[in-house]
Amino acid sequence: MATDLLRRFTEVARSNPAVPAVMGPDLCLSFSDLDLLSDRAAAIFTRAGDAGILQGEMPYSIDTLPVIGFYHCRSARHVVAAVGAAKAGIPYMPLGCDWPDNRLKAVRGNCRMCLLVCDKEGMSVSGWGGETPVVYTDDLLGAGKVVSSWSRVEMRDVMRARYGDMPPPLYVIHTSGSTGTPKGVALPHDGICANFVGSRGMPGFSAGKRVLYGGALTFDLSIIELWISLLNGCTLVLTPEETLLDAHSLKMHLKKWEINTAAMPVSVMSALAAQDESVFSGLEVLIFGGELPNKDRIEKIMRACPGIVMNNSYGTAETCAVAAAGNIDLPLPEGPLAVGKPFGDAELLVVDDDLAPLPAGQVGELLIGGPGVGLGYINDPERTARCFVTDPRSGKRRYRTGDMAYLQPDGRLVLVGRSDAQFKIGGKRVDPGEISSAVMRQPRVSNVHVAFVRGDYPTIVAYVVADGSAFGMEPEIFAENLRKALAEELPAHLVPGHILVVESIPLTAHGKVDQKRLPVPPAVKPFSSGGDVCAAFQAVLRSEAFSENDAFFDHGGTSLLAAQLIAVFRSVFQVAVPFRLFSHPRTAYMVRLFIENARMNGPTAAGSGAGARLLPVRGTGLKAQDELTVKI
Repeated sequence: MATDLLRRFTEVARSNPAVPAVMGPDLCLSFSDLDLLSDRAAAIFTRAGDAGILQGEMPYSIDTLPVIGFYHCRSARHVVAAVGAAKAGIPYMPLGCDWPDNRLKAVRGNCRMCLLVCDKEGMSVSGWGGETPVVYTDDLLGAGKVVSSWSRVEMRDVMRARYGDMPPPLYVIHTSGSTGTPKGVALPHDGICANFVGSRGMPGFSAGKRVLYGGALTFDLSIIELWISLLNGCTLVLTPEETLLDAHSLKMHLKKWEINTAAMPVSVMSALAAQDESVFSGLEVLIFGGELPNKDRIEKIMRACPGIVMNNSYGTAETCAVAAAGNIDLPLPEGPLAVGKPFGDAELLVVDDDLAPLPAGQVGELLIGGPGVGLGYINDPERTARCFVTDPRSGKRRYRTGDMAYLQPDGRLVLVGRSDAQFKIGGKRVDPGEISSAVMRQPRVSNVHVAFVRGDYPTIVAYVVADGSAFGMEPEIFAENLRKALAEELPAHLVPGHILVVESIPLTAHGKVDQKRLPVPPAVKPFSSGGDVCAAFQAVLRSEAFSENDAFFDHGGTSLLAAQLIAVFRSVFQVAVPFRLFSHPRTAYMVRLFIENARMNGPTAAGSGAGARLLPVRGTGLKAQDELTVKI
């Protein structure tokens, strides 16, 4: 076999042939099934390579790296494709099915995409895919043997010819980029294997455990969920988004599928716990990370879920997602919550401006070393040289995280902030520069400053200076047109929740943006138990303009905000509003009807699920296409 990762997978598959590798409502694959089907996928991908898509000067560099684009949803077929790509020795690159075409086009233009793997024939890639060949995920499950030059024995020589001295890359993941184009970073096969296999691995991933699999494919956590599970003989249990963000549904899902372990961003964990602090009571292990956790929320979850092991983790997309981790115990310590000690073979160093190590207790920039460090950014040698550095003392390669931190005397890591303007939403890193660049590309814009407003409902605010061509246009109309244009270029979580039109961006005497003189986003009356449903939407969206007839996701709504609203409605009205209602074009109107019907029909309608039956609900003015099925 070519790499430790592939060798390990083969050992697990052959030792546990009948154990389920992935389970879902439509398909269940054993490790034996996955091994055979991924052989087929590898053969299909390699056959495409034999047809010429991998031609070019070898060995490849980080800038000439061929990649397979994954443009499909999370499913058992995706797992087959990921293992197949690894066996074929070609890195795969997840693409968001909800990304706008302009973003997809920018990503494709920044790398050598040699193949696209899509869910079904007819899935549109014409707007951005160019002439890239397409393979459909259903083909990976087809019958019959695929004749190809691919073989296990020859892969070591193939890898060496393709990549030379560069560690073979497993996948490419994109993070927010200051230039306006997402930056793709390549991660190695053996970084995953070194950090996540065996007794030094994360808690909750011993052989036979069932693992919640619900993260977005473009989120590095979902990649780690996949590989840490497969390499340790665990079972991935597919979980749809509407279940993952609804505590009532998730609690039943965890019980039904006997799930032992889950990993999620702090924001998702907090939103679920706000709906029901006992939602995780069926789990043995809950791993969280991506943002600084609220200690009070952690304590409430642990008291509501006796016996649960909670593990606080930290890492970056550039270092195989996890570099430090540690279990949380009650009572919680005074002061900030540490994120644990170095994980696996990772190395953590806190350094000064000259990259000299600092003693315990002193704050500096965090550097990460070890086999999980990425290979670099694709087609961005300057950023690669700036962020992936050689330690002048040890000669080892390190990644500069930009996170400010200090080490406690016992070696535990404590994070204190950023050295730049980046922030995180829903566990995803956001570079304000990417949003600023997208705004500046729009007509009638002369300047912009992007800020992050924290609080119960964090939001992105864009302060925009319009040019002379916008003279006479109402600011509200200008802002709404700009929001619509940005939605065509940016993923939903990057579209500003507020766009404020200002005459100029205030500066300090040193030429920096004067944050204190920037106008505060318009205050929205806090939602109280006496408020109506639409007022709750307005509070979460920070917009009093939102009406009953507006579409939630067209007005800055996100899946995470929907989860927070579910918690509000459960607390105030004692009703479990289903996640699917938030996709309705008249969102608040439909939610209000659902709540009114649920309260009229008693506690069963409010979400107990017992003795459920279906009732068609119609209200005054409700059109035929608005008919709704409600559990009572």
